[in-house]
Amino acid sequence: MNTLYKLIAVAFSMYAFSSGATLIDTKSNSFIDTQTNLEWADFHVTSNYSFRDVEAETLPGGKFQGWRLPSANEVFALWNDQFTLFSNSSVTTTGPGEQYREEIWDSTDGIVESSLDPLFDIIGLGDIFVPDIQHVWNFEGFTGLSFIEPAKRPSQDGFFRDAIWYTDAPDWSTEPYFNFRIPTYAVMIVREVQEVAEPESLLVILAGCLSIVYSRRNNQMCKDVVS
Repeated sequence: MNTLYKLIAVAFSMYAFSSGATLIDTKSNSFIDTQTNLEWADFHVTSNYSFRDVEAETLPGGKFQGWRLPSANEVFALWNDQFTLFSNSSVTTTGPGEQYREEIWDSTDGIVESSLDPLFDIIGLGDIFVPDIQHVWNFEGFTGLSFIEPAKRPSQDGFFRDAIWYTDAPDWSTEPYFNFRIPTYAVMIVREVQEVAEPESLLVILAGCLSIVYSRRNNQMCKDVVS
C-alpha cells in the first residue's frame, strides 16, 4: 500500500511539473509549443540554408516537406508568450519592431548559467552555440525578412551576458538578405501537431495503470492465501 501511495504522489508531482511547462523538447530536433499546438524545428536543422533555400525545400519533394514557413503572428506569439518568459529581466524596446531580454550576472559567484540557457537548450542551440558570434533565426515578419537572435557573450569586466532579440524591422527586407548562407544563420519552420496529450489526460492514464497493477497484486495475494 505504501508503494502505491508513493507512486500516486509521483504521478501528482509529474502533473504539477507538466502543467507549468508550455514548451516541450521532443529530443528529435524540434520542440512543441503546447499553447498553439505547433512544432518548431530546432535552430540547427536549417542552419547554413538561405531563406530562399528553405522556402523551396518546404515544397513537395523537398528536404523539409511537411514543414512550412511560419506566419508573422505565429512567430510573435512564440516570442511574446513563450521565449520572454524564460528571462528574469524585463523586455527592453530599442525601436519599432525591436525587443530584447538580456541577462547580466556576476561571473565570480560560481553561477555559470543564465535563466535563458534552458531556452537555448530547447531550441537546439545548447551544444552548438558559438559565443560572441551572431546567431540569426530568420522569418518573414510583418515588415519583411525579420529575425530572432539568441546571444551568448563571454565574460566582460567580470560579468556574463546572455540575451535574446526579436527584430521585425524593414532593414533586412532587401533581396540579398534572403539569399544569405551562413553557418550561424537559420530559418524558422513549423508544422501542426496532430495531438498533444494534456497533463490531465496523462495523469488519468497513469492512475488507471496504477489501479490495474494494484488490483492484480491483490488478486495474486488472495490466490497465495487460498493455496
